[in-house]
Amino acid sequence: MTRVATVLAGLILGAPALAAGAQDMLEPAPGVTLSWTSHYDDYSSGFREVIVAAGDDWAIYQSLFDDDPAHEVGADDYYIVFSGIDYRACVEAELPDEAEREALAALALGERQVLEDSSIQGNPAVRAGEEVDFFLMGETVTAREIVIDVAEDDEDNTDQTITVLGAHPYTAKIDWGDGTIDRLMLIAEAETVPDMPPAELLGDCAAFLNKTEQ
Repeated sequence: MTRVATVLAGLILGAPALAAGAQDMLEPAPGVTLSWTSHYDDYSSGFREVIVAAGDDWAIYQSLFDDDPAHEVGADDYYIVFSGIDYRACVEAELPDEAEREALAALALGERQVLEDSSIQGNPAVRAGEEVDFFLMGETVTAREIVIDVAEDDEDNTDQTITVLGAHPYTAKIDWGDGTIDRLMLIAEAETVPDMPPAELLGDCAAFLNKTEQ
């Protein structure tokens, strides 16, 4: 499981148009922009992402390359996140089924303790951790830690701890287990809502959208 941090390391943190306070946090919706910082040892960088479509337990994001105006948007720039826990690139061939999505939502709420057999890369167990306080936009909000627990013989993946906000299914923090930590800094509203990307850019996410609209 990888998120945009591994792709966007070194990007400049852009300034969103309209910031939201933590108490009146924006719900996931097209045009909502998330700004992040990424830390590894003494090195820090920033990146942004914007929601292009959203539902009750999912949101499709587009990576924003603020320091590269010549960047051509491609299929690799889109990904879907379920319950703030499970990231899938839209070019991947497999998305979680309905039962797994329900399990992820229950984990985020603390209503379930473990999903033993997940379809996340490496087939880790996904465990609900403690409810924690998370400082965001000048206020302390409720969040929950989720542990991605890989098998002991899995040499390609590492255990990760993901912090998910309690009010809405946003990922708030990712400890990648290798010294890298990504932290959500700001949830804001873009000046303009992005157009829905064409199906050829959304890959498997396009089929997912068609299914949710049926």
